[in-house]
Parts: sequence; C-alpha cells; structure tokens
Amino acid sequence: ECGRRPNSCPIDQLTAPESAYRSYLKALMTIRINANLATRNGFGKFRFRIESIEIISSVSAVVHTCIFDSLVVFDSGQSDSTRDDIVFDDDVISGRTEWQVVVDHGKWKWSDATSAGMNYGEDICEFTS
Repeated sequence: ECGRRPNSCPIDQLTAPESAYRSYLKALMTIRINANLATRNGFGKFRFRIESIEIISSVSAVVHTCIFDSLVVFDSGQSDSTRDDIVFDDDVISGRTEWQVVVDHGKWKWSDATSAGMNYGEDICEFTS
C-alpha cells in the first residue's frame, strides 16, 4: 500500500514510536508524496521470504528476510491522469535485510532495518516465477 498510495501509508501501524525506521519511512513517504512518485498494479513484482528469526527478548527480535523488487516507480506530473507519467525507477534489486522489531501495545512493529547485501539486476533470493 505504501508504494501505490504513499499518502495512505499506515506508518504508525507499521513502525515503533520514535524509532529510526519510523523516521525513515515518514521521510520517504513525504518525498514520494511531494514528487508524485508511486508504483502501479501490474508493473513489476515485490516478493519477500522470512529466512530466520532471532528472538532477543519477549519484546524484541530480528527478522532476516530476502527481498526481490522489480516494481516500477512512476513520476506522475498530474495526479488525476497518467498521460504525462514517466518511469522514475525501474531497477530490479534483491537483497537480504535484517529487520529489528519490537512489541508496541501488543503488536510487533519495525524499529530499524539493516541491509545485509543488495544486488542489482538479479534475484539472489531465487524466487520462481
């Protein structure tokens, strides 16, 4: 939802209060909203796999994922029409990410993320079509 509709991204539901990831996601969505950047259905894929989970405590964990992203981000000059849209980013990337998650009011939420390796142009996660 955040990629297709940055102005509807449920940041507070996804991220821990006052966390590094909340700050990052808010800044990213602000940039995308101000620049009219968004993805669209049918233009690329986003896939992820949880590879492992490290339980740190009853309220903290690290989730290791592999992500494949071929979503196309469009620059939409007119928000009510696609006639003048241009491709802003059509990179194919895949990589491993370590997500720090914490419990906030009984729900697990992102607090930070660290890239553990990124690759452009290929699927290192080896997802099948």
